[in-house]
Amino acid sequence: MSSSRTPAFEHIKSAGHSETALETFALKLVRYGSLAFTASIFLLVLSSTTSSSLSWFTLHPLAQSLSVLLFSWGIAPLQPPSPSAAAERTRRFETHQSFALAGHAIFLLGSFSIAYNKYLRGAPHFTTWHGLLGIISVGLAFSQVAGGLASTWEKGKLVGGEVKGKKLYKYHRVGGYAFMTLFLFSAHLGGAHSLWATRQEGTMSLVLRVVANWIALPAVWTGLMLRLRPSKMNIF
Repeated sequence: MSSSRTPAFEHIKSAGHSETALETFALKLVRYGSLAFTASIFLLVLSSTTSSSLSWFTLHPLAQSLSVLLFSWGIAPLQPPSPSAAAERTRRFETHQSFALAGHAIFLLGSFSIAYNKYLRGAPHFTTWHGLLGIISVGLAFSQVAGGLASTWEKGKLVGGEVKGKKLYKYHRVGGYAFMTLFLFSAHLGGAHSLWATRQEGTMSLVLRVVANWIALPAVWTGLMLRLRPSKMNIF
């Protein structure tokens, strides 16, 4: 998955437009940061889970970390450099759709797993900032799916035509960056400060937590923001 010809990034490389050094660096932050985060969380969960401790909760960090990777790789194809060929723009958009929809499905599965686990245990919901930001992220996720589909399906047919669809899509783009910022911060709180995280013992667990939450996640967010194009989000 880390090859420069991976599906999420090959369209960027083949667009025929030169990237700046900063854009190239930022793309690497997104790519390798998301891989490092997901791999670290998977290793942390799998190394600390036994057959007796396996529960619905186990699915939560696994699914959410994987969705970080999918969301990040889904945003990257729509960032600069912009291709001039219509076919290339279509390919990038289809890549974005595929990764985004897969990411949302897994994200919602991970959100359901923690909610259901609390239900089974009779535990209260939304008692921490991680939980509160998490449920807000779920709401934003639903709105992002609805806004994205409504603004692009049949050239905005659901919202009254192509012009209105393009206007709505600008809000969808802004919402996407807002969602990612909130989601990544919520993931950081869960991975670095939650009761589950702080109960992890051993040097390896500490290293994995530091890599995932203090290095990889900030790298992903920084990479996405460095490649952000404000001119594409003029909603006023």
